[in-house]
Amino acid sequence: MNYKARLNAIGLKATSQRLTLMRQLAMQGHLTIDAIYLALKNERPLLSLSTVYNNLSALVKRGIVKEVAIAGERQVFELTQQKHAHLICRKCGAITDVAADFAAIRRAAVVPNGAEIEEGDLIFNGFCARCAAAEHSDVA
Repeated sequence: MNYKARLNAIGLKATSQRLTLMRQLAMQGHLTIDAIYLALKNERPLLSLSTVYNNLSALVKRGIVKEVAIAGERQVFELTQQKHAHLICRKCGAITDVAADFAAIRRAAVVPNGAEIEEGDLIFNGFCARCAAAEHSDVA
């Protein structure tokens, strides 16, 4: 993916910090701000936490990065992709992308009279593939 062109297309400078941040999210996805900072700090020792916050904020505001709020837990960030849901593993906490038909979900939603849905996030709780396999092998 051409991150420089993507940043330029939305009017943001393609700084080395932003490019590094985007590459890190592309490689690992679903990272907390602390995890992003620690990963980037290894590559860029002079990087400050405020630089990471400021760049993440700019990328979220422009729709390049999505903030995923996990109720009662943590906020993670990912590069914005096609709309999808998330599965949070009850055992290990892993976050997995899940394809979902949001148009069908929206049509099926019972919305109170006069209310309007603009957007939404869908989070499932369950087990990632690795933990589900371990659960089933323990039963056998």
